[in-house]
This record gives sequence, structure tokens and C-alpha cells, in this order.
Amino acid sequence: NNPQLVQTADTALGSQLHHRRQPPLASAMSQAQPTATAVPVNNPQQPPAYSQAQSQPQQPYSQSGQPTQAVPIQGQPVTGFAWVQRAPLTEEEIFLVSLIQYGRTVKILAIIDLVFTVLNAVFLNPLILLLVIGPACGIYGAVKYSVGFSAAYAAFCAGKALYELIELILILTGVFVVDYAPLWWIVVLSLLTIGIQIWISKICIRFVSLLREMTPERMNQIAIAAQNRQAARVVFW
Repeated sequence: NNPQLVQTADTALGSQLHHRRQPPLASAMSQAQPTATAVPVNNPQQPPAYSQAQSQPQQPYSQSGQPTQAVPIQGQPVTGFAWVQRAPLTEEEIFLVSLIQYGRTVKILAIIDLVFTVLNAVFLNPLILLLVIGPACGIYGAVKYSVGFSAAYAAFCAGKALYELIELILILTGVFVVDYAPLWWIVVLSLLTIGIQIWISKICIRFVSLLREMTPERMNQIAIAAQNRQAARVVFW
């Protein structure tokens, strides 16, 4: 009979009916309200502490454990590569370097000549093995800077070139009959051998002419001149 109690009961009954009509999933979603969490954003004008620590150079320490301080050097900063201009060689140094270059070249050519002489003796005629004395003189003369042995190898190469030339002339005139290879091949091979022997003879003669100008004082300076980078080159004429 109390109208206030009736109104309160109606309100409670309507609230219960409203919750019953609402689906369970919608009720759960309505109850789970999203929450926002404030995340601090770094100020771009003020970098974080770890970046400041990385940007700062580490303090070097000495062997005793005490920090050291770098002392700036006055002057212009050096950037890139610094090219150091070498002083030009003197006439004496040019002579010694040329002598070493020719000696190295003669030694290499004599070694190649020795190898081919041994191969010819193995596959063609064992008597050719006697000709190894020529390259052996060339190697010894180039290593020891000996005038006599180097001159002997120069004469040996010149003699081989003369022998090949005489043999080619006899083959072309019909005195020697060659049937193991075509004539054109014999001519080409002989001319190539003659040209190589003349070339080696020229280099050996140049080397001998330099050796004749050697003095005991220059001989003592060869070890120093051999440290020059240009002394390691090989000459071809």
C-alpha cells in the first residue's frame, strides 16, 4: 500500500529483467573496460641516459690503472693517405740496381735453359746432357757476380745460336735430310731457337759489361742496393 515501496520494487524488478535480457558475452565485454597506461616519451631534445653513455668516449687507462688524458697535437689534421716522395737515385745506385736486375734475369734464363737441356737429354739424346755445363755457369755467375762464368755462359748461348743457324742452312741446302718433321716446322723452330739464343746472349753480354765495372767498394754495397724495390724487377733487353 506504500507507494514508495512499490516504486522501489518496480525499479529493482526492471533492473533484474534488463540483466537477464543482455547476452553473457556482451555483459562480460561491458564489464571489461579497457584501461590506458601512460608511457613516458623521451624528449627529443634530451637523449636517454644510455645513448649519452654510448656517445661519450671511454676514458683510457694506463697500466697502473690510473686514467690518462689525451693531449692534442697542434697542427693541421691528416686525412686520407700521405704520399711520401722518394729521393731520386744517384748514379751509383742506378748502376748497382741495374747490375742486380741483369743478374736476376740471367739466373732465371739459365734455370729455364737448364730445364730444357735436361728434357732434351731425356727424350732425344743422352749426350745432350753434356750441355748443362753452360746453364750451370750462367747460374753460378749470376749468383756470385762472376765475370768469368757469366762470360762463359754468354759465349755458350752465342755458340748455340751459331750452331742452329749453320744447321738450318745445311737443311735448306739439302746437305742434311730431315724426315721426322715437315720442313716448314723445322725452319720455324730453328728461327725461334736462334732468336731466343741471340736475345739471351745480348742480356748476358750486358751483364758481363756491368760486371767489368765492378769494384770491391761497389761489391760491398750490393746487399744494400738489393733492398731497393726496383732491384727485384726483371729486364727484357
